[in-house]
Amino acid sequence: MTNYQSGARLERLWMHQKKIAGYWVMRSAGSKGLIDCMAWNSEEIIMAQIKNGRQAYTQRDIDTLKSMARPSHARVVLCERVGANGIEWREIEC
Repeated sequence: MTNYQSGARLERLWMHQKKIAGYWVMRSAGSKGLIDCMAWNSEEIIMAQIKNGRQAYTQRDIDTLKSMARPSHARVVLCERVGANGIEWREIEC
């Protein structure tokens, strides 16, 4: 499995979990941009960068997301996959 395929798989997993939780979801496939996925409902918008564990990002990545322009009611998060079963996330608010 390539890095792209592995990343796309994680993004789809995150989106599936958000969809089950009642969010509308969207993926920015192959964009190489700051945001991989978005999820929204009537109360919030989540703009997410999805990472496969702590080794996949740096403090600079977090700082870049923190400086990103966003709507006032949107949350920007870096989502790190954690847990032995691989379906749990740690969200880092940016």
